[in-house]
Amino acid sequence: MKKLFFIASILISFLSISNVRATQYTWTGTTSTSWGTTSNWSPTGSPSTIDTVTISTHTNMPALTEDVTVKKLTLTSGVLSVGTRSLTVTATTKLNGGQITSSTGGIIYMRGDSLIFIGTLMHIVVNASCKVVSFVGTEFFLETYLEQNGNTGVKSEGGNIFDSKVTIVNSGTGFITLSDQKYNIFNDST
Repeated sequence: MKKLFFIASILISFLSISNVRATQYTWTGTTSTSWGTTSNWSPTGSPSTIDTVTISTHTNMPALTEDVTVKKLTLTSGVLSVGTRSLTVTATTKLNGGQITSSTGGIIYMRGDSLIFIGTLMHIVVNASCKVVSFVGTEFFLETYLEQNGNTGVKSEGGNIFDSKVTIVNSGTGFITLSDQKYNIFNDST
C-alpha cells in the first residue's frame, strides 16, 4: 500500500509540473503602470520566470514594484521603468527602440542566448553576458558591462553612445566588431 501511495504521489507531482507552461504576455497598461497588476497584461496574468514579455507604447507604461525575472523580453517602443529594482532576462533580449529607465540602484541583468540593442535609450546600469551581443544606435547613460560568451561572430553597425564607464568583453570564441559603418562615441574619460 505504501508503494502504491508513493507511485501515485510521484505521478501527481509529474502531472502538476507538466501543466506549467510558458506564456507570451503583452503589456496593455489597461489599469495602471504596475508591472504586477494582472489586468495590465494580455492574457490576464503576471509574467514569471518562464514567460516571454513584449512591451510597446501605451498610455500607462510598465513600472517594476519588485525585482522581476522573465525568460524573454522584447521592447519595441515606450518606456520600461525599473526604478530601484532589478530586471533579469534569462534567455533572449530584443530592445528595438524605446527606453529603459531606473532610479539609483536599478539594474538590468541579461543572460542567455542573444541580446540585441537597436536604437534604445538605456537609462539604467546594464550587466549583460550572452552568447551573442549586438548593439546598434543605442545610448548607454550609466555603467555598462557587455560580455559575449558564444562562438558566433557579430558585426554591429555602430552609432552607439556610451556616456559612462563601459566594459566590453569577448570571452567566447566568436568575434565582436563594434562598428563596420558608423562611429561609436565614448564620453567617459575614466
